[in-house]
Amino acid sequence: MFSATAEVRNEVTGKAVIEILNELKRIREEPIPEPELDLRKQYVAGNYLLSLESDRRNLERVQDIDLFGLPNDYYQTLVSRIREVDPNEAQSLARKYIPARDVAIIVVGDADQIRPQLEPLGPVTVYDTDLKVKGQHNVDG
Repeated sequence: MFSATAEVRNEVTGKAVIEILNELKRIREEPIPEPELDLRKQYVAGNYLLSLESDRRNLERVQDIDLFGLPNDYYQTLVSRIREVDPNEAQSLARKYIPARDVAIIVVGDADQIRPQLEPLGPVTVYDTDLKVKGQHNVDG
């Protein structure tokens, strides 16, 4: 699963969704500039190294190796593999894992304000706080 998130005001939700979709398209179609990729690699590697201080997270990693069938040295070599990623590989991974279409857009907010902004992008389904489609009711018995 891949996700992108943003916290914005109701009034600009539609513009924010469009911008996210445009950025995802750009990431798939254009190589990431080397300086931007280098900053991101440093950030991801640094966060990983900091996370090694968490016993709970390390336990989860051991489970991940078994659950996902990863090589036993997967986490031992992670930082070096992150540092080796180049713009072409990053773009190839983006094409593989970031969908070009058929995406689910989930928005939380005032439906009356947001729905008209999102309708030009495709069908909009509004749910209530019980996660039922607004306007539909379940009948028990």
